[in-house]
Amino acid sequence: MNKLLLALVTTAHFIPHPFGVSPIGATALYAGAYANGRIAWLVPLIPLFIGNLTGGFYDLTVMAFVYAGFALSALVSR
Repeated sequence: MNKLLLALVTTAHFIPHPFGVSPIGATALYAGAYANGRIAWLVPLIPLFIGNLTGGFYDLTVMAFVYAGFALSALVSR
């Protein structure tokens, strides 16, 4: 995947966006459709992890489900 795309999505993660619209979710769908199958699940998790590094972590159980949901959406969109 393009590193510029990952940087853009990471930046968009911090910009306020309407409810129900997620740049990470859109990236997961895009990566599932167009990225290599081996890394498609990882593409949405990189900006999400960078966002958590800078914005702070929260409950591990909730984080596990959030990360799994975005990875699963990338795999389902294949």
